[in-house]
Amino acid sequence: MQHVHEQILDAVVALVTSLSTTGSRVHRNRQYDITPSQLPALNVVEGEAAIVEEESSYYRYITRDFELTIYGYAAAANDVDETLKDILNEVVQALAGDSQLAASLAALGHSGRVWFCVMDSSEMPEIDEKATPSGPIEMNCRVRYRTSATDPTTLT
Repeated sequence: MQHVHEQILDAVVALVTSLSTTGSRVHRNRQYDITPSQLPALNVVEGEAAIVEEESSYYRYITRDFELTIYGYAAAANDVDETLKDILNEVVQALAGDSQLAASLAALGHSGRVWFCVMDSSEMPEIDEKATPSGPIEMNCRVRYRTSATDPTTLT
């Protein structure tokens, strides 16, 4: 079975696929450039995980915060800012619609749920003003989940 991080990334990708702005142009941990013809698009990138709480009793559980970033990219003859804001709004709504990722995980054949998946912050740097303006938006998310200390593949 996949590590919980893989399950969470798959669930988030599934959740933000088919938005009206980006459609099926959603990538996971993409390391190479996305060409203008492939825009608008999203790229879901794994971040760090840190232990938040350890419980020692008959069973031992570990609660972690897992960071991930959703990058949105757009290019257009005009209104790149508006397209990026539309992407942000749609991603926020998608995450709010399944904030514990229960439905998304179940649809992928995984059991369990996370405690929450929320967007902590977003940033939209300067637009690249070339012949066809383009720009990114960075959406930082935090996911809190719990597993058994001996099984990193099952959410509890």
